[in-house]
Amino acid sequence: MIEWNEKKLVEILKEPFHLKKDIELNKNVPIGLEIEFTKGNYDNIFKRVNSFSYYKDRYNKKWTTKNDGFNNEVVSPLFYNKEKDWNTLFAITDILESCRAKPSSNDSLQVSFGLEIFNNNVESLDHFLKLWNIFEKEIYRFSYGEEEQARTMLYQRALPISYRIIEYFKSNETMKEENCSFPEKIKEIGKFILHRKLYAINIVDTEHSLTGLPERIELRPANGTIDPFYIQNTIQFFSHLISSCQDDTKDWDLIDKKYKNQQELEDRIYSPTREEDYYTSLVSGQISPKYKEIIEATPNLEGAILLGNFIYKEENDFYRAYLKQYIKSEKSLHKMLK
Repeated sequence: MIEWNEKKLVEILKEPFHLKKDIELNKNVPIGLEIEFTKGNYDNIFKRVNSFSYYKDRYNKKWTTKNDGFNNEVVSPLFYNKEKDWNTLFAITDILESCRAKPSSNDSLQVSFGLEIFNNNVESLDHFLKLWNIFEKEIYRFSYGEEEQARTMLYQRALPISYRIIEYFKSNETMKEENCSFPEKIKEIGKFILHRKLYAINIVDTEHSLTGLPERIELRPANGTIDPFYIQNTIQFFSHLISSCQDDTKDWDLIDKKYKNQQELEDRIYSPTREEDYYTSLVSGQISPKYKEIIEATPNLEGAILLGNFIYKEENDFYRAYLKQYIKSEKSLHKMLK
């Protein structure tokens, strides 16, 4: 257990973090990004990004731009945890900055990973869902990047999934892991976390799959940003979160215990159904008060440190960058320590 004190946390907030060319992710795991923005010199951005060659080889992969009817986006091809790919991402953010691009309070940063990140480990899927359930409030606050609050459209595009996770585990109590393949497990989870771009996680997107099987996990709660530090830090946090779920040396008995306590607590209160989620969020544009308790939760430094201690093997640049993004500012830190 890594211990932190106020002095050390203040130092972290003041520390100038440098962009990395390696985030300790398997270099064969594909990454995808959608960077939304509203303000900026649109014509110049579109021209420069669309003419920017990602690989000068026979594949000629390129970053592209589009407008989905709500906002503008810069969309990556699949890229990897490699120096050339990070250099390209940083060049794209330089283009956005030089063209005065700026996200609005509605815009998001969407990160996806190929399902290779789970290494076909069936058990790691349950570990991931339980970690998310226990620390969902901390994950959301981290996802707001440099902002203290969620983006406006989060209520309609990235709802919490705690209740859906509990629903999933209740219906799968008799499922024997040894008889369940990784694709079968993914499809089963997809029955509870539907692909409607409604929840914080979209784990069953087969739209681009040539085999018809799920191919990626998309994480949707992050606020929009064009800052390369917050983009890379969001990628590294989620990749470390998922990768840690394959580590059998971690205290998963503790996580199981915390999950059961969480489930027993939530069993006593009413939780929204998926049909209510769809209606209230996408149709009426409103939000369940139960979700507000998660999205607008009071920061919990103890919970954030507990999550960090579980994900990261030791105190390192990635752990400190995670804390910097969770805490936000010295003013926020002092409020948390009161």
